[in-house]
Amino acid sequence: MRQTKARKSIVELLKKGGIFSAQEIHSALIEYDLATIYRNLKTFVEEGIISELNIDRAEKKYEYKQDDHQHAVCSKCGKVIHLEIDKNELNKFFKLKNFNIQDIEVNIKGHCLE
Repeated sequence: MRQTKARKSIVELLKKGGIFSAQEIHSALIEYDLATIYRNLKTFVEEGIISELNIDRAEKKYEYKQDDHQHAVCSKCGKVIHLEIDKNELNKFFKLKNFNIQDIEVNIKGHCLE
């Protein structure tokens, strides 16, 4: 994959942490048009550099690929809580069922008690 200024800027933003929509990335990196943002996000997802999260029905969100973790999302305020799921422990359970885990994607939806 060719390194461009836009790609470097997007990855640097995502590496800072957090979950962003394409529009939020565009707002932070206004010098790049929205089509460039979307095109690069698609490439990064395909290359496994970032994760595409379907936690909001209105728009996809993106984050820099980290260790296995999942998300709980408040349907009222949009707050996202990161959950650590031990893939090795799940593999032990599923091996008993003759099933091998390749990837885990869990998005728990609920609402804050605050």
